[in-house]
Amino acid sequence: MKVSFLISAGAFVRLGFAAMERGWRSDPEYALRTVQRALDALDPERDLGALEHLAAMCAEFEETRPADVARRVAGFFGERPPRLEVGGVEYAVGASLADLRPVGA
Repeated sequence: MKVSFLISAGAFVRLGFAAMERGWRSDPEYALRTVQRALDALDPERDLGALEHLAAMCAEFEETRPADVARRVAGFFGERPPRLEVGGVEYAVGASLADLRPVGA
């Protein structure tokens, strides 16, 4: 399953090369969609200033549940991804990696 996700820019700088060796890639299209959502005020929870500190990535995952993907990304980068996008649905990741909720729902 293809999943796009956000991760801190610092984590990307530290582990981006290793992530790319796994087949995980930068996702400029997801970055643009994220910024557009914030600008369109479809996502009033997101602080626009915080976006400059995030990197957008995508990858194919064998996991079929977004919460399992969030756990895998967190295990690799050492921090939880604040957002995931699966099948056109963006999820906010809460304090717990099992706490995912669709954005705008």
